[in-house]
Amino acid sequence: MTRSTLLLFMLAMPTIGLRSASCRAEEKGQTLIWIEGEQPFDTSFPKRTWFSPKGDEAAKLSGGNWLTHSDDARAPGAPPAFATYRFNCPEAGRYSVWCRKLWRHGPFRWRIDDQPWNEVGRDVNLLDSVVIRKHIPANWISMEPVELDAGMHLLRIELTVAPGESQTAGFDAFALSKGLFFPNGQYKPGEKTGLAEPGHYAYEPDIDSFAEHAAFDLRRLNEDQAGAKGYVRAVDDHLELADGTPTRFWGVNVNANVAGADDTSLNYMSRKLAKFGVNLVRYHAPLWSEQADATKLDAGRLRDLHRLIVSNKAQGIYTGISFYFPVHMNVRPEYNVGEYRLMENKHPLAMLFLDESFQQRHRGWLKELLTTPMPSTGQPLAKEPAVAYIEIINEDSLLFFTLDESNVPKKTWDSLERRYGQWLVKRYGSIRDAVNAWGGAQYPHDVNDPPRARILPAWKFLPKSLKQTDKARRKRLRDQAIFLATVQRDFYADTVRYLHEDLGYQGMVVTGNWKTASPDVLDDAERWSYLPGDLIDAHHYFHVKVTGEASVYDVRVGHRWIDRAAVLAPEDAPFIQPTIVGKPQIISELNWDNPNKFHNEAAPLTAAYSALQGLDAACFFAVGSPLLADRHMIKFQIGSPSIIGAFPASALMYRRGDVSQPEPIMVRAVGPDAPVHIPPQPIDPLSMLVGPVQIDYRKQAKPHEQNLVPFIDRDAKIIRSANGQLAWDHKLGWVRINTPRCQGAVGFLEQAGKVTCDDLMLQTTNPFTAVLVIALDDQPIAKSRRLLVQSVTRDKPYGFTHDVGQITDMGGWPFNLEQNQTAVRLNHWGDGEVQVTPLDANGYPDGAPLPTKTFDSGQIIFPLSANHLYHLVTR
Repeated sequence: MTRSTLLLFMLAMPTIGLRSASCRAEEKGQTLIWIEGEQPFDTSFPKRTWFSPKGDEAAKLSGGNWLTHSDDARAPGAPPAFATYRFNCPEAGRYSVWCRKLWRHGPFRWRIDDQPWNEVGRDVNLLDSVVIRKHIPANWISMEPVELDAGMHLLRIELTVAPGESQTAGFDAFALSKGLFFPNGQYKPGEKTGLAEPGHYAYEPDIDSFAEHAAFDLRRLNEDQAGAKGYVRAVDDHLELADGTPTRFWGVNVNANVAGADDTSLNYMSRKLAKFGVNLVRYHAPLWSEQADATKLDAGRLRDLHRLIVSNKAQGIYTGISFYFPVHMNVRPEYNVGEYRLMENKHPLAMLFLDESFQQRHRGWLKELLTTPMPSTGQPLAKEPAVAYIEIINEDSLLFFTLDESNVPKKTWDSLERRYGQWLVKRYGSIRDAVNAWGGAQYPHDVNDPPRARILPAWKFLPKSLKQTDKARRKRLRDQAIFLATVQRDFYADTVRYLHEDLGYQGMVVTGNWKTASPDVLDDAERWSYLPGDLIDAHHYFHVKVTGEASVYDVRVGHRWIDRAAVLAPEDAPFIQPTIVGKPQIISELNWDNPNKFHNEAAPLTAAYSALQGLDAACFFAVGSPLLADRHMIKFQIGSPSIIGAFPASALMYRRGDVSQPEPIMVRAVGPDAPVHIPPQPIDPLSMLVGPVQIDYRKQAKPHEQNLVPFIDRDAKIIRSANGQLAWDHKLGWVRINTPRCQGAVGFLEQAGKVTCDDLMLQTTNPFTAVLVIALDDQPIAKSRRLLVQSVTRDKPYGFTHDVGQITDMGGWPFNLEQNQTAVRLNHWGDGEVQVTPLDANGYPDGAPLPTKTFDSGQIIFPLSANHLYHLVTR
C-alpha cells in the first residue's frame, strides 16, 4: 500500500472519539460525606479575610469559597478559633477522613461528637496542590479514620496555634469516605469535567478496579511477592532474582508525602504501578524531621516507609531507600555539626566524607533504619528481601564544585588539607618532595611540617582551565583528584562493611550517584570510588532552558522557557551512560524537566536505549500522588499522561528484552587505580546509541573500540544501533524501533512521513507523537494474536497558556492530550477476523470496535481513535 493510500484512508475515516463510561464500581458504590468548609453550623472564624477568593479564584474552591482566618496573632487568653459542622452519616462503618486546607498553615485539632481529639500539625503530608493565588495553595491532607454510626454527627475543629502565633488558616472541604478516595482539588470522586481545548481530549482516568477483563496488566511480570524467594543479587554486570532469573527494574521515585498516604491509597498506587510495568520504587526523602531531633529518625516517617515497603512487596515491587541528601538538611546550632552558624550555606555538603562525628550520626541513622522492627512482620529492614538496596548518600561528591571553602566549615577544611598533606608525605616523602615531583606548583597554604597542602577549587579541572594550566599544576591537580577519590572510596568501603558486618544487612548497597565538575577528566575516578558497592548509580535529566524565580525546582507563571526534544539532541539524552565491567548499572533518577511539550518521547526512548546499553534499572522522578494522575504541571513529573501513559508498552519492551543488547562497541581499560584523565578523554555520546560502552577497572583490562563509521552518519545525522533494531534521525528528529515483538516510532513523525517497520507501517498528521505496537502474548508481531497499540501525543494542563514562551496561566485539571491522527497498517494480519478495540486510560474496552480495511495482500489498516491512548488488536 502506498503512503498516499494510507493517508487518504486515515483522513476519510470519521473522527473516532469515544467517551469513557461513567465511573467504575468503587466510585459508584462509594459512601461519601462531603462537608463544605465555608458552611459551618457555628464558628468564631471571621466571615471574610485577605485569603477569601477574588474573581476566578472561586472556581478553584469547592463551593466557590472557603473558611479562612487572617494572619493576625492569637491574643493571650483568647479561646482558640473554632468551627463546627453537622452532617448525616447514611451508613455505619469505618470512614477515612480528609481535609482540603491552606497548605501547612493553621495547625488544628478535630473530633467527631465526643470521640478523642486528633491533632494535625504543621508537618502534615500534602497530597495534592492547587494554587489559588500566588503563595496560597489549597492542599488535601489525610487524617485519622473514624468509626461512625448511621445518623447525625457533629464535627468540631479548633486551631491549636499558641498565643502570639499567626492564626493563618483556610478550610475548603472535609470528606469522609467509605471506600477509595483520591484527592482531586475541588472535585468530588468520579466527577468528570470533560474540559478539553480544541484538538485535544481530557485525561480523567477512573479509579481502576483491576478487573480481569483489562486488555493489559503487567503485574504478571512481577513475582507474587517481592523477595519471596530471597534477595535480588548483583551477579557480574546484571541483576538476578533469588532463583537465578535475570531481571531489570523499571522504576519510579516517591517522596515522604506520597509514602505518608493512607494504606488504601498506598495499596492502590502499588497495584497500579505493577499493572503499568513497575517493579522498583525508590523512596527518596529524609527520614528525620527538621522540626524535631535530627540526630534521630522520625518515627512517623519510618512507619510510613515500612507501610510503603509492605504495599510494594505485595505487588512484587522492590523498594530502594535513599534517605540522606545533604540539601535536605539545614544544619541548626543544636545539631553540633561544624561552624554553620557563621556560614551562609547551611547544608552539610561533603561532611559525610570528611567529618567523623557526622559519619557516626549517619551510622546512627542507618542502625535505626535497619534494626527497627517492622510492625507488620516484626523483622527489621536489614533482613527484609523486598528492600533491593540502601543508598549511602544522594548527589554529593568530593569531585564536584560544592567541595569549596565557602561550603565546608573551617575546621573541617583545615583537617582535609592536613589529611592531604599526610597523603602526599606517604606518596612522596614530604610536601617539598611532592612539589619537586610536580616540577613546582607550590601554594602559600602548603606547609612542610606539620604537613599540609592546599585543596584547589574544582573549576581548575574544567577543560578550559586545564588548557591554561602548566604541566606542574596539572600533575598537582591529578594527585589532588586521586586523593579525593580515595578518601571517598575509603569512606564507602567502610560504610559498606558496617552495613553488612555490624548491622547484618543482606541486601545491595548503592554508594553514590553524583556527577563531577569535569566529566571528561573526573567521571572515571568518581565511578572508581563507587566500586565497594554492589550497583553503579547515576542521575540524568533532559533539561530545557528556563528562567524565573525558583525555576530550578518549580514551574510558575512568569517563567520563560524554550521547548526542546531529545530526538533533536541525542548527545544530551538522559539515558546515555557508560557501564562498568562486572557491575550492574542503574539510573535511579531520570526525567525530562518541565515545562517542555515533548515529554511523550521520554518513556519509549528510555526503554529502548537503556536495554540497548545494558542498563539494569531506569527510575523516573517522581510520583506526585498515589492516584498517578497529577492535577497540574510540576517540575519533575510522572503523573501526566505523556509520562505514565507511556509506561505499559515501554516497560514491557524494556523488561522483556525486546531490544537486544549487542556486544560492547567500546571498552575503556583504565585499570585498578583511580583514573584521572588530564588531558581530558571524552567519550563520544553518540557511540552509546550504537551499543554498550564499558569502563574496565580490572588489572587485566584490555581496550577495545569498534569502527563506528557503519553506524553513525554524521552528515545525514543518522545513528543506527549495532543490533539493527534502532535508528535515530536527529536531523528530522525521530527514532524508529523495529524488533520482532515491538515496533513503532517516536518524534516528529508527521514530517518523517511513512514510518515502515518489518511488520507494520505508521502514518500520522500529529506533529510530534510516540506510537508503539507491542505483542502482549510474547510472540513476534507477525504471529501474535494480541497487540497493544500505544499512541501517546503531547499533553498540557487544561488552560495552560503562554505568551512567546512566557507562562501566563498554569492551567489545571484535567491534563489534555492532542487527539490522535494516526493510522496503522499491519502487514501479516489479513488472514482472519481482526478486531481493534479502543481502551480507556486503565486498559479496559471503551466503546465499539473500530473500522478496519483488509487487502488481498494480507495487510490490514485502521485509524486510531482520536481520544484514546491505547487500542487492543486481536485476531
